[in-house]
Amino acid sequence: MTKSRLNRWLYAIVTLIILYIGLMVFARISPACEPALAWVDRTTGLVRSDCYALFELLKDAAPLLIGVFAALLANAFQKRAAFIGFLRDEWYNIVATKTALVCFCRQSEKSEADALRAWSEISICIDRIRILYRNVGETDALIGRFPYEPLHDMRRALEDAIGLRHRHGSVDLSSGEIDWKATEHRIWTAFQALREVFLEELDLSEPDYPITQEGRIRQKQEGRKSRREP
Repeated sequence: MTKSRLNRWLYAIVTLIILYIGLMVFARISPACEPALAWVDRTTGLVRSDCYALFELLKDAAPLLIGVFAALLANAFQKRAAFIGFLRDEWYNIVATKTALVCFCRQSEKSEADALRAWSEISICIDRIRILYRNVGETDALIGRFPYEPLHDMRRALEDAIGLRHRHGSVDLSSGEIDWKATEHRIWTAFQALREVFLEELDLSEPDYPITQEGRIRQKQEGRKSRREP
């Protein structure tokens, strides 16, 4: 469950609770809701003041509705926690894939097996996103657009370098004109663009005790606090 969807759930539940409380207050303060104005039908045993009967019904049903709202909230937060866990796992996978691509670009000796391994990692990384998000603008009739295009940019950068740009192409590392530094730069640029937005879903905050200066050294000295002998 994404952050925006969770917020919609919370807004809906809070709105229902406010409406319910407001209806109870209105029914209670209404002049027609005075217990003295209510009378009981001796035949059926029912309260014949509609407003007072409504207040009593709402009051009696409050514990049940509180339980229902609590169950809905627990379900929403449970889905959110599971989604965050999957999202963190996918981010670890994206970082590992980026690192594998950069390492491949920096290898002095590259083989076809290495190229196919790197290509398979980015392809798997792309398809793993599909279990987290649906395509943007996807409908029953339209495919939509992949939500994180920088991953495809990383794949295209690799495919352009290894000659695997076409779906049924084969790896070609024989060309000596491949600019691996430019390929690595394209991969890094795409990764940085992805990082700017992908982590927003995690609601990250600044650390309470950051270290922002370079060359920071340990502040404590060697040793331990002396103890008094008894």
